[in-house]
Amino acid sequence: MQSNATEGVRDPRVVVAAPNRLAAEAGARLGAEGGSAVDAALAAMLVTAVSEPGIVSVGGGAFVTVAPPGESPVTVDGYVEMPGRGLPPSAFRRGTRELYNAEYAGGTSMTIGHGSVATPGLLRAFEEAHSRYGHVPWRLVVEPAIEISRAGFPLGAACHYYLGTIGPDLLIHDADARAAVFDERGVVHGLGATIVVPHLADFLERVAAEGADALFRGDVARALVEDMAANGGLITQADLDEYRTVLRPSSTVQVADWTIATNPPPAIGGPVLAPC
Repeated sequence: MQSNATEGVRDPRVVVAAPNRLAAEAGARLGAEGGSAVDAALAAMLVTAVSEPGIVSVGGGAFVTVAPPGESPVTVDGYVEMPGRGLPPSAFRRGTRELYNAEYAGGTSMTIGHGSVATPGLLRAFEEAHSRYGHVPWRLVVEPAIEISRAGFPLGAACHYYLGTIGPDLLIHDADARAAVFDERGVVHGLGATIVVPHLADFLERVAAEGADALFRGDVARALVEDMAANGGLITQADLDEYRTVLRPSSTVQVADWTIATNPPPAIGGPVLAPC
C-alpha cells in the first residue's frame, strides 16, 4: 500500500502507515517482535522523528491516541508547554526573530529563535503510552531509531523542500544543524542523500536506557537550560521537572460507517477533522 504521502508495510500481525518506508518498516518490525499496536506506532514515530528533520523532532510535542480493546479511546497529551518558571517578566519577549519566506507553502511567516522554544513533551508522551499499553521492553521500541540515526537515512521529499526553502534562514545560527543537512556551498543535500545527524544516535541510546529522563534530567537537560539562558530562551530546569503528560478522553468523529477516535483539544487535527 503506497501513496505520495505515506509508505505502508504489512506483516501477519500489523499494518503500518508512515511518512517514509524506514518508519513503516520499524512499526512492522515491532509487530513481528511481539509488540502491541502501540509499540509499533511508537517505533514508527520515533524513526519519523529521526528521519524527517525540520518536519518533526524528538524535541517537539506529541499526542498519542489509543483505543484499548473494550475500552473508550484515550489520548496521551504530550503537547509542548509554555516555559519560563522562575524567570522575571523581563526575560520574556526576548530571543526571537521573525522569518518570512515567500516560496514555502505560498508564503509563510513564523517566529523563530530560542525565545520561541516551548517545553518539549514528545518523549514523555511516548514513555507514558508505552508504560500503559506496550508489550515489549522500551529499548526494543527505540532500537530502530538508534540504528537509522547511526547509519543515516535518505533525505525525503518533504524535508528536502522544507530545508531548501526555510532552512537557510532557520538554521543560520546553528552550525551543527547546517553541517548535517547542507553541503559546503550552503545548499541542502540532494533528494535521497544520506543524512547523519551528529550525536543523535548516542542520545537515543540514552533514551533507550533512561527513558525520557535522558532529556529532562542530567547533563543533556543542563546543556539545554544553559543554551536557552545564553540565547534568550525560556526553558528552565523547573519547567523540565514540572512537565506532566495529561490523559484525556479522545474526540470521536463519525465518518460514514466509521467511528474515528482522534486527538482532542489542545490538538488541532481532531477539531479540524470533526466538521468534515
